[in-house]
Amino acid sequence: MFEVEDPVFDIVPAIIGIIFVIVIGIFVVAIVRGIAQWQRNNHAEQESHRACIVTKRIDVDHYGNGDNVSSSTTTYYVTFELENGERREFRVSGKLYGQLAEKDQGELQFQGTRFLSFQRNV
Repeated sequence: MFEVEDPVFDIVPAIIGIIFVIVIGIFVVAIVRGIAQWQRNNHAEQESHRACIVTKRIDVDHYGNGDNVSSSTTTYYVTFELENGERREFRVSGKLYGQLAEKDQGELQFQGTRFLSFQRNV
């Protein structure tokens, strides 16, 4: 019978297994961090502060292969400056992002890192 005594046939499956465990570990850590942040937000007190919008930004992620982009995702962020000078950035909906402008002032409500609302002063 043909028998191969090459150590590569023992090493490669071990390396593939280690890579698999690392990838699964990364996913588990990301899920645990997300759940922990969600819990912290749920236990945080809802806060309301007078604030001013200092800047807005978007983050666009493109999906596809090479030059052929098949889809994209846009995430919207607004940075508020509170009365005490502290700045807080929150993720907001695209609709709200379009309705807000830099230097708008109003009442900001949030819970931990979770944006709740912003009522502009008219």
